[in-house]
Parts: sequence; structure tokens; C-alpha cells
Amino acid sequence: MATVDTFVFFDDVQISPKSFMTRNRIPKGENSFHWLAIREIKYSKIEDRFLNNTQITDIPETFKLISEGIKNSYKESKFRELFIDKLYSELSALHSIADINIGLIEFLVDALEINVKTIRSSSLNVKGSKSEKVLNILNNFEWTSYVAVPGAVEYMREDPLWLGLENKLEIYNYEPTPYKQSKSKEFMPFMSSVDALLELGAKEARKVMLSGSQNPLPW
Repeated sequence: MATVDTFVFFDDVQISPKSFMTRNRIPKGENSFHWLAIREIKYSKIEDRFLNNTQITDIPETFKLISEGIKNSYKESKFRELFIDKLYSELSALHSIADINIGLIEFLVDALEINVKTIRSSSLNVKGSKSEKVLNILNNFEWTSYVAVPGAVEYMREDPLWLGLENKLEIYNYEPTPYKQSKSKEFMPFMSSVDALLELGAKEARKVMLSGSQNPLPW
């Protein structure tokens, strides 16, 4: 988010069960991790369930389990109680997967002092799927470059919609910078960014996390 001028929350896409849409990891011990997870209410067919219309089940129990995981893993963290208070005072009043995810991200962005304009894709009312939808979103702006995450590149490269736009496309390149994790002697990369915040505090976490951003890879 810190590398772009405008960040779009892709909130009106089909939910992917047991993905990082509904859970993330924090270190648990040597080479093991603990999932912080929310469970969705499966009230309709998967093709009809989107991030912004799918609610979570048993909110009190869900947030209790998440807060217990945080308390057990970060006993010395100054940010621990602030994070837990955020869960209970604001996020527990939300219901959709999108609202909770965005609320968590906004908490982190504020703590890490990342200044970026954000918008939800659902507010743009664009149609299409995959590349078509992304391109329709981009065309709502006077865009000069699109920073794509590696996971999206595979299907984008197979889609002729991007032909002729290669000079405007960049691949986000990130290499985690190791930092001390109280639950693991060996650094465990690609944990939730909550881990860096609660282990290091906001100022040092920002420094470490931004240092992992490399020059974008060419398309």
C-alpha cells in the first residue's frame, strides 16, 4: 500500500474458503504457526458469496479466540491491548468479511503511518471477472501504472486484454526483512503484519516492513 497513490480494496469478489481472505498466521513455536481465523456463514452457494455480503458466524466466540491467540503470543507487546481493544470496540460490531478485513487493514495502516488514498471496488459498480474487472476498475482512474501482486500475474499474462498495456504494468517485488520473533528462534517469513507490529512496535515495524519492498519487477 505504501508503494502506490491509490489502493483499491477488492471487496466485491467471490470468497475463497480457507484462504487468506478469512485467516492469517502468527508464529506459534519453532517452524509452526497459529491461525487467526474467522468463519463465514454458509447460507448460500459459494458462487453467490462475496466478501462484502458474507457474514461471519458466532462473532463473540470468534473474537475471543483471536484475542486469546494474541494474548498468548505477545505478552510483552505495548500494542497488544490496543489491538485487542480495536477488535472488541469496533470490529466486533461489523459483520461482513470485507468490513472486518478492511477494518483490520485500516488499523495497521494508521499504526504504521502509511498515507494512501483507498476506495472499495464495490463503490465503482464495475462488471466483469478477473482481468476484465481489474481493467474496468483501473479505467475509473487516470492511471499510469498498475502494481500487480505475483499471485495475479499468472492469469493476467494469459489474458489478451493486457496486450499493449505491458509498459504500464509492474509486479510487486517483496523480500521479507528478518526481525526477532519471540516465539521462534529462526525467522518465519510471511506471517501476518500484526506479528511485526506487536513484536517491534509501530516505528520499527514500519522500518522493517518497508525495507522489504524491492524495485518492481518488469512485466
